[in-house]
Amino acid sequence: MRSAIFLTTVGLALALTGCEDKASAPPPPPPAPSSAAPSSTAAPVPTTPATPVGTPKTVEAAIQRFEKYLHGVGNQDLDVVCDVAGPGAKKAEAKGFGTCRQTFPITFQMLGAAKRTALQTATIDAKQVRQRANGDVDIPAKAIRASVTIGERDLGDAVLSYQNGTWFVID
Repeated sequence: MRSAIFLTTVGLALALTGCEDKASAPPPPPPAPSSAAPSSTAAPVPTTPATPVGTPKTVEAAIQRFEKYLHGVGNQDLDVVCDVAGPGAKKAEAKGFGTCRQTFPITFQMLGAAKRTALQTATIDAKQVRQRANGDVDIPAKAIRASVTIGERDLGDAVLSYQNGTWFVID
């Protein structure tokens, strides 16, 4: 039994590393001759639209995107947070703050564990959200619904803008 396990393990290791015993390995079989004539018609290749299909340009979609951001903050997920807050983070970086990946960990720590946990399931009260004439969406901090109070001093009010087919926090 032990030798079977050992041989299986060695065989698997050799297969994974690409080693083979040239002396005992049979040559690969030759390709089968094709009896069918080459086809003159090729299968259609699926095409993708030139412009990627993004999220709808609605207040509801902006709220969903901001909730994703809040959950990202709660989970300390820099990929999500920096994706949604990309343009706003670039503005801050231009003003001398660090990159998104440098500054948000500080924000995470400033919030504290209880508020981060609450943000993992936070929602937005849509009645308090306003759309500007230019299409941007204002989400005040008081619209955040969580198990603990998240105030303006914690995250501040947010402005989302529709760019390149999706919503981003810009301020």
